[in-house]
Amino acid sequence: MDELHKEQKELLEKLKNSKDEKETEEIIESTLKYMDFLHHRMLTDPLTHLYNRRKFRMDIEKEIHRAEHEGYNTSLIFFDIDHLKELNDKKGHQYGDWVLVMVGKVLQSSLHDYDKVYRMGGDEFAIIIPDSSLGEAEAALKRLKEKIKSEINITISAGLANYKESTKSVKDLFKITDQALYKSKNEGRDRITVCYPEKKKSSAVIE
Repeated sequence: MDELHKEQKELLEKLKNSKDEKETEEIIESTLKYMDFLHHRMLTDPLTHLYNRRKFRMDIEKEIHRAEHEGYNTSLIFFDIDHLKELNDKKGHQYGDWVLVMVGKVLQSSLHDYDKVYRMGGDEFAIIIPDSSLGEAEAALKRLKEKIKSEINITISAGLANYKESTKSVKDLFKITDQALYKSKNEGRDRITVCYPEKKKSSAVIE
């Protein structure tokens, strides 16, 4: 980070001392590129190159706002890599980092361009699937889970909920998706828990 601050100061100093119009334009262009780089770095996980928790918070609010105004459903997935700490202890942190990177690659190669994936921290990931039903998101998650298992030889525990079908509350969407994830973990891991709508009540049934 010190190197970045040093580069920023150098650019600003050049801009202040520049008297040539072409040179000034070049410095401004370099400064804008540098600012884009900083912005990307703030919103990206450095290990997996997926978006991070900060970007997730920004995107989920926008996506729910769009879903409300355009009338479509949005699915939210939280999942953890099973036993990552034990893998780190047994095989070393380099192996654990490799697992995280490979999970990131599988996520990026398996989902649609409009789906958004995030490393939330540690072994936890999140996926936003816009304009999707609960059934569609569940099918996509099952395929993803099997691909991670076959390509990396690890398992995941996941929770899935849908804005509109599982709940119409943004606050509850986070809560029940998180509850579904922990239900998967508490019941033995290597499984998906889905927040199905309950016909006679406003709350979702987590199964």
